[in-house]
Amino acid sequence: MKNRKWKLAWLGMLLLVIMMNSICMAEEYDDDPNPEAAGTVLYDDAGAAYIVSNADYGNACVSYKAPPKDASGEITIPDAVEIGHVTYRVDMIEEKAFRKNKKITSVILGSNVERIWPRAFSLCMSLKKVVLNDKLEMIDDMAFYGCKKLKSITIPAKVWSIGQGAFQKCKKLKKITIKTKLLKKSDLGEDAFAGIYKKATVKCPKGKKKAYKKLFRKFGTKKTVKFK
Repeated sequence: MKNRKWKLAWLGMLLLVIMMNSICMAEEYDDDPNPEAAGTVLYDDAGAAYIVSNADYGNACVSYKAPPKDASGEITIPDAVEIGHVTYRVDMIEEKAFRKNKKITSVILGSNVERIWPRAFSLCMSLKKVVLNDKLEMIDDMAFYGCKKLKSITIPAKVWSIGQGAFQKCKKLKKITIKTKLLKKSDLGEDAFAGIYKKATVKCPKGKKKAYKKLFRKFGTKKTVKFK
């Protein structure tokens, strides 16, 4: 009799464990890890805003839409953000994301950013330093237009397009280092570097000095700017 009761108690415990495991698995299943739909606006814990640019499972991406309201000084765009238990790569800077921001002084792009949309940093009057990442491919129209305190910029090796007025009227831009060899006439927008410091220096990649000198001057760079 005692042996029978022990067996029943043991079966009861086993059933309870099975039921608890089933509940946990159901809860885990219900916690849907799928990304939000493309175009959805999301916010991280700091208050920065993002727009879902790719909702594919396992390859979710967002575009950086706006910094936190109290953002100032140095801003680092993250490589990725986790929101709602989903990790999104930050692959773009949205149009007008920082436009007319008077508080940021430095921007460092995360490693996954491939495109800076139009006017993303235009008229950021206190912006002095920008660090672009190696994966960057496109700098769109007027991306850094009128950033009057920006002193230097390095164009990464994968950049193949610099839009119209991208660095126009960056009056203190004295040093431009170009690592890309991909720029062609159709890839450089009108006035892309017009209105920079009149005695600025442009360092070109090996074998590109002559071609880039001709190209840049055609699109607004003054004759006083030196190429080397």
